[in-house]
Amino acid sequence: MIDETFGAPIDKYFGVPNTRRMTPDLLIAYFGGITATAKALGVKPPSVSEWKSNGVVPEGRQYQVEVLTGGELKAARSTAKAA
Repeated sequence: MIDETFGAPIDKYFGVPNTRRMTPDLLIAYFGGITATAKALGVKPPSVSEWKSNGVVPEGRQYQVEVLTGGELKAARSTAKAA
């Protein structure tokens, strides 16, 4: 669900707009656990555990998640401009 005011996904646990970048914790909470996240993304659970340990969801996976969730979770957009 998207909050129309902020254009951000609604945090499913707190019911408020989530304007933060995609984090492994947010991703795992959205899908309901490490195993469920891995299954949804077609990866093995240790990969998701590694993202959690590193605190970063790989950029390519973020775009995959954005598509899978219909935009409820948004990929962090790079601010760098192509040369």
